[in-house]
Amino acid sequence: MEARVGVLTLRPSFDKECTTTSKTLRARPGEARAWLEHHIAHWHEAQDINACVLWPFAVNSRGYPCIAINGASKLVTRYVAQRAMDVSLSVDELICHTCDTPRCVNPWHLYPGDDATNTADKLDRGRHARGDSSGRAKLTADDVREMRASFTGRYGETIALARRYDVDVHTITDALCGVTWREVE
Repeated sequence: MEARVGVLTLRPSFDKECTTTSKTLRARPGEARAWLEHHIAHWHEAQDINACVLWPFAVNSRGYPCIAINGASKLVTRYVAQRAMDVSLSVDELICHTCDTPRCVNPWHLYPGDDATNTADKLDRGRHARGDSSGRAKLTADDVREMRASFTGRYGETIALARRYDVDVHTITDALCGVTWREVE
């Protein structure tokens, strides 16, 4: 999909028609940085501030775009926030997305926050895996309701429940006390 113009080889443009693709390109040396600098220089001219601008190059294992700057790997969203938005970030500050798209580098979709802000945002939007939706859950909401309804507090009852549901005693205790499964009544 490359077009030859004279001696230059042009890569596909990464504007609206390419923002929905999940394909990533392996950047040639300096290409990702050049794309990013161009993006930062023109971000205020964006026609549609609501559209995500997806990073077209490789991402890290968590799906976030990274780039090498002065020999160190940096998160592109932090770099965009610091350069385009004139935000100074401390080490413990994060860049959060209003669009919930890790590959988005649209400065209009980014805002500074911390772990508490990010977690609160995750809970507000229902993106935090809780209860049955958690891949690590060994109990179901029905199991927890049944346990809570039948629990009498007799000696050895938590151990018996743990054996019955094939989980640790602490898992049962936490579920019964509401440390976990708070959303279940």
